[in-house]
Amino acid sequence: MESVFHDAAILEEHRRFDGTMVQPGCPGLTSPLTASRKSRAANVPDSSRSRAALAEIVDLIQQRKARCAHRRQRIRRSAAPGRTVPAREQIIADALADVASELRLSDAAELILLIQNDHAANIADLVNSSTELFFKSGTLRYALSARFTAPWDATPVVEIDMEFRHAAVCAFFRLKIGRRRAGVEIIDILYDEQGLDDFAKAERLSAALESARVRSR
Repeated sequence: MESVFHDAAILEEHRRFDGTMVQPGCPGLTSPLTASRKSRAANVPDSSRSRAALAEIVDLIQQRKARCAHRRQRIRRSAAPGRTVPAREQIIADALADVASELRLSDAAELILLIQNDHAANIADLVNSSTELFFKSGTLRYALSARFTAPWDATPVVEIDMEFRHAAVCAFFRLKIGRRRAGVEIIDILYDEQGLDDFAKAERLSAALESARVRSR
């Protein structure tokens, strides 16, 4: 019985001193609880820094909301009922109607002969003489390739590759000229501006062709 009570007294003595300071008079020795509180207090940021960080986060959130709203507005505009995207072929064909009429005034047999013999310099001179009447110099030119079809049961059709370059738009297309009609086949169109939808691309192309035209005095 004595040994049992002795062990209980020892356990009570250890429990009484658990978690207390070893030397209360020394400021360098503290309990684990006090040290934890000091550590958390040291990690609390300054109030001015907290306000600045919070303001920066709010600003970033507002910018992201504005970008999302702008993107949704563009999507709604492009999907609006009754709003059709103009055909790029039609835009170029309308702009080059005068050029096609001027080329049609040349001798068809002579033009076919130049194409057949691959006289690129002569074809370029012929094309430039027709384009310079309606477009600024260097904006519309011959792209060094041409062909023709001459079936027995129809009039010949000449196809001339063209290059248009103006106002951050570069278009490569094929101008088809027949006896009564002319058409356009697009090869590729490049835009310096990125992220344009189909309607914006059509607007850029139309505006570039219009600004490249020679103004009549």
